[in-house]
Amino acid sequence: MARHFFYGFVVLALFSCISCADSTPELILATGAAVFDYSDENSLPQLRLAVFVQMDSEVQRADSLEMESRESGYNWRVSSPRLFKNGEKKWACYTNLQPPVNEPLPAGIYDFRYNDAAGEVASSSFIVAYPKALLTAKAGDVPNLVTGATEDIALYDKNNVLIFLGKKRSNWTNNAAILRDFNGAVTKRICLSADSNRLVCLMPEELLFEAETAKTDTEDDDSDEE
Repeated sequence: MARHFFYGFVVLALFSCISCADSTPELILATGAAVFDYSDENSLPQLRLAVFVQMDSEVQRADSLEMESRESGYNWRVSSPRLFKNGEKKWACYTNLQPPVNEPLPAGIYDFRYNDAAGEVASSSFIVAYPKALLTAKAGDVPNLVTGATEDIALYDKNNVLIFLGKKRSNWTNNAAILRDFNGAVTKRICLSADSNRLVCLMPEELLFEAETAKTDTEDDDSDEE
């Protein structure tokens, strides 16, 4: 089952009850991220664009976001994007903008428009960049292609609920160590990010108990032989 890991990677809390104001929107930052999502070790990644916009105004509800690639002319319009708040910072985002079928995600400059519920508009632009080799790379090749990447780990329970997201702890030398700290964890997923989170590679999910079960079975077999 697919998990919306990238969204959780960016923000851990959403605020669904947000009011609207009539002031002109003041846009601080618009940023896009190229997301390479690997479902397994052998498949090529699924590509998508994630867009985040930070506002510095009383406007707390976005009506729509519009993005257009200058290079390709592809454009997207998102109605009612997700909203969240991180401290005093207000954001609107959408994390699943997909390129046309069998087409790569365009690199280069994107023009961006933020439309608020009062009909006001704020404009900006951002750049999308990634190593072209990632388009044909499998999961095992990613660490060698994404230089200067930082690593985060996500843990999920049996109901696919995120129960941990952050840096790998120093004592997590194997899956057994992770399970000692989070005995309700069932799967994990690694996220490699670079260029201030403007490039994100989501590694295939891994069952935490497989290796431990195999080890236990081997030990039982050895005991039987004795």
